[in-house]
Amino acid sequence: MALQESLKFNSFQIRSNLNPDETIDLKTGVALIEYRESVFSPYVEVTGYLADTGNTVQATDDPDEAVGLLDGQFAEGTEEILFEIEDMKGNKVNLTKDKDLRLATLTSAKQSFQAQTFTLTAVGKEAFDNTLVNNRCTMQYSGKISTIVNTIFKRDLKSPHNIDIDETMNTYHEWGTKRYPFQMILELQKLAIPILQTSEGKQSTGKTAGYLFWQTSKGFHFKSLDKLFDTTDKQIKTYIENKKATNEELPLVSPPGGGAPVAADGKILYSFNSRSIDALGEFESSGRGTVLEVYNPNLAPEEQYKYNELKVEVGEDGKSKGNGITAGKNLPIFNPEYDGELFGIERTRAAFSPVKGQQTVEKQVEETGELNFDVETTFQQAHQNYRQKMNVITEVIIEADLSLHAGDLIYCEFEEMTTKKTQTGSKDRDSGIYMIADLCHYGDSTKAFTGLHIVRDGYGVKSPPS
Repeated sequence: MALQESLKFNSFQIRSNLNPDETIDLKTGVALIEYRESVFSPYVEVTGYLADTGNTVQATDDPDEAVGLLDGQFAEGTEEILFEIEDMKGNKVNLTKDKDLRLATLTSAKQSFQAQTFTLTAVGKEAFDNTLVNNRCTMQYSGKISTIVNTIFKRDLKSPHNIDIDETMNTYHEWGTKRYPFQMILELQKLAIPILQTSEGKQSTGKTAGYLFWQTSKGFHFKSLDKLFDTTDKQIKTYIENKKATNEELPLVSPPGGGAPVAADGKILYSFNSRSIDALGEFESSGRGTVLEVYNPNLAPEEQYKYNELKVEVGEDGKSKGNGITAGKNLPIFNPEYDGELFGIERTRAAFSPVKGQQTVEKQVEETGELNFDVETTFQQAHQNYRQKMNVITEVIIEADLSLHAGDLIYCEFEEMTTKKTQTGSKDRDSGIYMIADLCHYGDSTKAFTGLHIVRDGYGVKSPPS
């Protein structure tokens, strides 16, 4: 596997808690850096593997001598970390603001009287701020879920960073009950429904619930699962897997939207397609069809139990259409005898609306039986949407590319497993558009690469492969 030159370590500094004007440069001791983002994590993470020879911090009792990092009372936790790396194309991960990173953990091993190694991990500052009692969610929240998330992020968490939010169509009313900001946002992501238009021009309220909340080096995101997989107006990089040893004259790849083949942005140096097909597990987890039993005590006895069915539609060609926006050409095709079947029963209680704003007592009594949100159009569809969008998981390694972030779409072309004399992309199986779920930029003194966990809903390429 041919790897490019190492990353440039432009900045890796730690600022003293005792004296904020004192900053120590850690770049000279860096043996290895790992930078991570994930759509499942509300903060970024930087891990550095360092070597300390006792010449790091100026000694307080002798200005002409130096001591190690720990002896200089650094790396005791929560220090500001200033971090910036750059790849060979000039792309950067820049986290050099004082509100970006805080030292989370440090593990050290003393190998001799003047040699010590460290594993240092820094995380987004909001990971610490999320735990503060003064930042708990205590107020009453009422309005669109997207507006509530923005309020929690700015007012409660008090983050100075930007947050990219997809507006929601549904509203919510709830007290914070002293929940952590991250906890409340992660609970709300399962109830959020985006504003989407179907091909018939109607709002898509039946199959698109479910958001993700995460951080990248560019900021925070509260995004709809379906909009993440929407290719409209997005620049999608392409990567190709072949058996050539070098990157010279990268092969042509048909772009995701169709059209004339173009040069790929890079090679897939390594891939692992687990192809973990668990049809029984999908039935048991109700990933294809469920019945939701909702109990509403405010209705007449004969109307208190409402049963709502949600199935994945199957077209005339026998292929599943899936829910919402799909990346693959088709979802796994099950035996026709199970078409239209339901695989699980869930039971819940109707969610009634709490007090909204400064309502009078009379108004509170009047709205006692009003629903807070429609359980039928959130719980079931969110469950199936999360399950569907993460149906296929693949690991790939490419040359270090710091322009990529968790949540981005990329187009990967994998070779077809065949006895054909002419190799082409696997148009019906692995090739196609994927979303980056987890990302790790790795670099040491000699090499660098980017490791990705990429996910999608099904198989096949919507546009012709090369």
